Amino acid sequence: MLENTLVINTNDAAAKESFRSLIFDNNFIVFVGIGTDARADAMIKRANSLAFDQPQRVVRRVIWLHNHTLLAQECMDLLKTFPEFTAPNHQQVSAFVLSPKWHETKFLIPNTGPITEAMLRIAFLTASRRERGVL
Repeated sequence: MLENTLVINTNDAAAKESFRSLIFDNNFIVFVGIGTDARADAMIKRANSLAFDQPQRVVRRVIWLHNHTLLAQECMDLLKTFPEFTAPNHQQVSAFVLSPKWHETKFLIPNTGPITEAMLRIAFLTASRRERGVL
């Protein structure tokens, strides 16, 4: 059960609004994962288990996009906030993590190589650091 995950498998207006709302209407750390292969499935399940609501902590949530064509422009707009992201598209990205206040990409996971639990923990931690000098 993916209780902390919004699953998006269509490109309709409701999906776009759910995506936008989860990110921009809340001060959540949002992990956006892409794909449906075994690697992506394991990544999403582990990210979901690391997403939680605890007192005195920033809420974590996961969005699972089933493929790279879903909300492609919205993903590119968010990825462009990551200084090291210079690709013409996001096909080489398995996941990215957004900060809670400014909704900027703070961590990228490429679509090659292993995805470890430590990597996912670091992704959430990196996104939870102070943003732009704001508490």
